[in-house]
Amino acid sequence: MGFHGLVRATEDLDVFIRATPENVERLKRAFRAAYGGDPNVDEISATDLLGEYPAVRYYPPSGDLYFDVMTRLGEVASFDTVAAETKDGSRRGPSARSTVRTPRLSGGTSI
Repeated sequence: MGFHGLVRATEDLDVFIRATPENVERLKRAFRAAYGGDPNVDEISATDLLGEYPAVRYYPPSGDLYFDVMTRLGEVASFDTVAAETKDGSRRGPSARSTVRTPRLSGGTSI
């Protein structure tokens, strides 16, 4: 919804990443680049995202959007088991592309 300019009640963005230490580091580099080297990014750890409860919430310094980062949702969904769709947001000014992933239930049905 946020991609289309509609504010969601939670005002957060759910981000699914593939569960590898390298991807956690890529995510941290992206957050540092986007939020001016925010030192709080260092609190995001591969140990957390690859562990028993694989989710963290990142609050950037701007405070206008929060990120819930996950590597899986229990045994139901992981990065590799969600359907993907690429959206083009160029109608809203500078070109912006985003890949949107939706978890699939058994049998291939998206939720």
